[in-house]
Amino acid sequence: RITRGRSDELLSDATYVVFDIETTGLSVVYDALIEIAGVKIKNGTIVGEFSTFVDPERPINQFTTDLTGITMTDVRGKPKPAEAVADFLSFAGDAILVAHNADFDLGHVYAVRKRDGIDEPEHPSIDTLVLAKALWPDRQRYSLDSLCKLLKVNLNGHHRAINDAKATA
Repeated sequence: RITRGRSDELLSDATYVVFDIETTGLSVVYDALIEIAGVKIKNGTIVGEFSTFVDPERPINQFTTDLTGITMTDVRGKPKPAEAVADFLSFAGDAILVAHNADFDLGHVYAVRKRDGIDEPEHPSIDTLVLAKALWPDRQRYSLDSLCKLLKVNLNGHHRAINDAKATA
């Protein structure tokens, strides 16, 4: 599904928050957020930015550091997952959430809220990964960097949440 949640707003009138997360791994159960960032877009213009490292309350393995460049020094003293996600959702407000592989990103967001005892309602969202598969069904790769090359979009500092969010936007 390209979209989830419900919104009666016309897409042309909508405000979007295009976001990305970085984690210690792929599991919402065993891994943790280390970064969350997004850009708020209205009428095709970025009207706000949110970016924070997140203290995962566990070590960051070398593979993750090599991939993202994020170290334990970067996350030490930063907001814990519950605070970081609450701050992000406050920034997003009632905007439509957009992410490349939104099921993954929102899965981590919702898992943090659930662990914090909050039954987060499903936000209206758009998944650009699924959208890309519908638009270009014959492609072999749908990674963000592959699609950025196809669409001639700059992707500097890949696997840093704010950079990936801006490229997705």
